[in-house]
Amino acid sequence: MAIDLPFKQDIVEYTVILEPPYPPGWRVAPHRHPQLEINLVKSGSCIVRVDTVNYHFKTGNVFFIPSGVVHDFAADPCCGVEFVVVQFPYLEDKFIHQLTNVPPLGQFILSELEISIFLDLCHQLQREIARALPLAEVQCCSILHQIIVLLLRNSCFIPQYHVASRQEQVIEEIIDFMCKHSHETIHIQDLAQNKGLSPQYFRKLFKSQVGLAPKKYLTALRIQRSKCMLLHEEYSITEVAIQLGFNSTQQFAKAFRKETGLTPSDWRKAHIIT
Repeated sequence: MAIDLPFKQDIVEYTVILEPPYPPGWRVAPHRHPQLEINLVKSGSCIVRVDTVNYHFKTGNVFFIPSGVVHDFAADPCCGVEFVVVQFPYLEDKFIHQLTNVPPLGQFILSELEISIFLDLCHQLQREIARALPLAEVQCCSILHQIIVLLLRNSCFIPQYHVASRQEQVIEEIIDFMCKHSHETIHIQDLAQNKGLSPQYFRKLFKSQVGLAPKKYLTALRIQRSKCMLLHEEYSITEVAIQLGFNSTQQFAKAFRKETGLTPSDWRKAHIIT
């Protein structure tokens, strides 16, 4: 018996292409796509030409091509180019506008960590298309939006200085530790020393990659966790503060109000139905 798969007809409009390397000097004639397209230059470099303007892209660059834009491209004459291509049928106008940051195209430069995340999302999308399970269109749309968030967040936050891949890994390990132990007493100085970094350098490194100082990031994690605890009336405000590593109820209340605009008590009253 045939099984009806919702959205199956729509997911055929999504495509993930892991292109084989194009040889040096390889060219594609002018053309246009009915779909929108996001391309990662996995290795090498190329020139994309729109009208009379040449756009240069190299390893780690991502470029966005809206539907209907006539373009051609040429691979690097020395090393060629290798692409990962994501094609999709539809995107909200506001996102198209934000992605088109060098009209009529979009250009983004990813770090090694961001490239890894981008490729992982592409593989997730590829598997979702291939499996064609119920609600696949919803899942494809969700993964696509994760890719777009990755690109747009990258474009609106410029690191203060270059961060090496090993440093990125250190920060990711510390973020993971913070998430798992946000309810415990954590001293920033101890985190830095544990990774062989001076506290001052660690703060600069963390803020450069994350966009927040480590202490503010940790506080934000604790406030998120506190909201869950505040929904359980068996926890007093003082118990919530102590269990989340705040030094006092007053410190917790001040941090909570700064983040939400409400005191913990007022937030609890607003979110618990009696």
